Amino acid sequence: ILRTAQLLLSTITAILYGIDLAHASNSNTHAEASWIYAEFVAVVSALTCIVHLFLPGGHPAWATFDGAILVLWVALVGAFGSLYLPVRAGVEDVDFTSSVTRMKVAVWVDIIGMVLW
Repeated sequence: ILRTAQLLLSTITAILYGIDLAHASNSNTHAEASWIYAEFVAVVSALTCIVHLFLPGGHPAWATFDGAILVLWVALVGAFGSLYLPVRAGVEDVDFTSSVTRMKVAVWVDIIGMVLW
């Protein structure tokens, strides 16, 4: 059940950040590195969950890899939480996104994902 929840949240994260990346591609602007990093974390997490479906997860190396993914999620929450969670976040801080509300939701999804890892 844990891996299924992690896979679900990774997929939701990929979708939420992917919307802005698709918008950047369609408008011929450069994608922000933070959004690319968010997609990287989501894909690595999802692939790990899928691999865990087929391989047993009792080996100590898996715990180390899970710890590394946790660090990725912590960095993701830190990067986007500092932009979208404070009340003082102004428009100048969040120019890249097309929806500040969606990004605030994305940060909360990231926090839940971080807790699950």
